[in-house]
Amino acid sequence: MDKKLVLKLGGSVLFEDLSAKRLINYARVIAGIIKTHNIKLAIVIGGGKVAKKYCEIARELRADNVTIDEIGILLTHVNAELFRLALMQANINVPPRIAKTISETIDQLQCFNIAISGGFFPGQSTSACAALIAEKIRADYLLFGTNVKGVYSGDPYKTKSARKIDKITVKELMKILLKESSAAGRYPLLDFVTLKILERAKIPALIFDATNPENVKRAIKGVLSKDEELILEIGSIIKSGVGAVT
Repeated sequence: MDKKLVLKLGGSVLFEDLSAKRLINYARVIAGIIKTHNIKLAIVIGGGKVAKKYCEIARELRADNVTIDEIGILLTHVNAELFRLALMQANINVPPRIAKTISETIDQLQCFNIAISGGFFPGQSTSACAALIAEKIRADYLLFGTNVKGVYSGDPYKTKSARKIDKITVKELMKILLKESSAAGRYPLLDFVTLKILERAKIPALIFDATNPENVKRAIKGVLSKDEELILEIGSIIKSGVGAVT
């Protein structure tokens, strides 16, 4: 039976410096994975700074929160379509359009080895969308590709003493994020909706540094082979159980 994985790639990873070359580099890595492993891979693409800027402008124009969310979702759809085109250039069989609902994602995975989507609903992050997909398809693993090397005890950009945590439970991560969110300078690694979904679905997750496309290959190879040493070189494991901190 094919392994089922969900990969969330943050907009800050793919679109920090927008270029076709960068997108194709990531697409080629993923194409290589699809060609060499028996997996079904659902990819969720985030909005990044561009989406945040559009949402800020909408807020200044006094848009309501639902409208602001809808604008952000549209930007994730643009990003996802660009990445779908990059995957086509990497010579793998991809769906003819991005998925805009969980049902469409499932339909794509029935016909292809890969599905591509952005955001779905107002009031919901793309990370939460990825978690919902993982829960619905009963994914073996959920991978969050970010611009940080895993989970830290505090914001690594603001706190020099922040240490990387190799393994952590959902509840322990909630405590860290709650503490950092209430302090000056938020540490928005994952939102609480995403964590609640992970907790109830009991799906193992990995937060890893995806700023290098080769790390995407290493992350997927690591979770497929259950090579924790490889995984922990680039990220942190999130488990739904207790006593995971090391």
